[in-house]
Amino acid sequence: GRVVDVEVVNQLKPAIHFVKYEESTVGKRLPGAQITLSCEKLGYTQTFTTDSNGEITIPNLQYETYTWEEVKAPD
Repeated sequence: GRVVDVEVVNQLKPAIHFVKYEESTVGKRLPGAQITLSCEKLGYTQTFTTDSNGEITIPNLQYETYTWEEVKAPD
C-alpha cells in the first residue's frame, strides 16, 4: 500500500454559557432576559433569550473578542 500524509488543522470553536440571576434573591435564576452578543470585527450581532433555567449557551463561536448587552430584562 501507499502512505499518504494528511494535515488536519483543528480550529478552536469556543462557546459562551450565560446564566441570569436575580440580584436581590441569591441563586434565583431568571428566564426571559434578552442578551445581544456582538463582535464588531466579524460583523456579528445576535440576540438570545434565557431559557426556563435562566441560561443561554452559544456554541461554535469564532475565536475573537465579543461584547454582550442585556437588551431586555425578564418580566
